[in-house]
Amino acid sequence: MKFLVVQVVAVAGMAMMTGTPAGAQVPSQGDLHYVREAMETNDAEIAAARLALERSDSDDVKLLARFLIHDREVMNAQMRPLAGDLNVRVGEGQTSPDQKQLADELAALTGEAFDRQYIAAMVQGNQKALKDTKKEAAQSQFPQVKNAAQTVVFVLQQHLEMAQNVAQAHHVTVEAP
Repeated sequence: MKFLVVQVVAVAGMAMMTGTPAGAQVPSQGDLHYVREAMETNDAEIAAARLALERSDSDDVKLLARFLIHDREVMNAQMRPLAGDLNVRVGEGQTSPDQKQLADELAALTGEAFDRQYIAAMVQGNQKALKDTKKEAAQSQFPQVKNAAQTVVFVLQQHLEMAQNVAQAHHVTVEAP
């Protein structure tokens, strides 16, 4: 009986923290992780795409970059209110250590060397983002997070296809992440 009381108190406390009534569903740690990672990935792709606009000599790489900047900014704008509601704090331009390392590597390159590294990163990054988002869309029990994930699956699929087409045009072979 004590365990049940503790569970009820914990659920009520979490509901108060998220602004949801007791008994309503609360986001899992996986949901919170997904929201944070999605926003960090968006910021990382925006930064990499801006570098592509500066450092690439290829029109198709620049076109891919423009699409990614636009779509990822829109995705972040749509995700930001949800992140705020869930108390997920992601600073502007905040990325993971792996994303920071990639940004540093790209910043040191220009021309064809930049293009090859950027294209490979965009294919791998979008493969991972699509996989993670499909998983979240299928498994999340928190309606707002599930809906956010379901909404972007199609866009991420388009990004992946565009990146794969550019990779093929530039003869860049990319292994799955």
